[in-house]
Amino acid sequence: FLMLFFIDVAYLGIYVHQKGAIRELMAQAGTNTEVLARIDAAFDHGLMLMVALTVFALAWNIGQILYIRFLIVRPVKAITKIFDEIGRGEGDFSHDLPVYSHDELRELANSYNRFADKMRQIIHEVRKASVSIAREAVVVRKNVGETSAKASKQGEITESVFTASNEATQAIQEVS
Repeated sequence: FLMLFFIDVAYLGIYVHQKGAIRELMAQAGTNTEVLARIDAAFDHGLMLMVALTVFALAWNIGQILYIRFLIVRPVKAITKIFDEIGRGEGDFSHDLPVYSHDELRELANSYNRFADKMRQIIHEVRKASVSIAREAVVVRKNVGETSAKASKQGEITESVFTASNEATQAIQEVS
């Protein structure tokens, strides 16, 4: 935007240079001093208008720069800050991007917010599944412990049955 201002300043330089060239040509041609003074006054009036327009253009350019900074730079900085926090592990998906404007940046913020909502839902479902799996793992561990204890008891009972069976078989053999 400031390049436009410098172009305006270049126009002023060209104008002043051409005014001097025209003044010299008219003086060489022997133009009446009264006519020359009126032409000079007209050129000076035009120069003042051009200077005023140049100052207005500068003010307008500065206003546009500030507006664009407000409209674009501020949302982009906010988006960048949130993405940096997430990237460093300091942020999370609980924050939505602020929606500042009614342009592509708004669409970007809305798209990210929908994405973050979906991620929050997925994370919630994963947490629910993790809790359910942990609960089931505790139940399975308890059942495995009980089954192991019962298997040990079954082994003891089997041993006593086997011992009693051997004693009965020896007794039958002694009787026979």
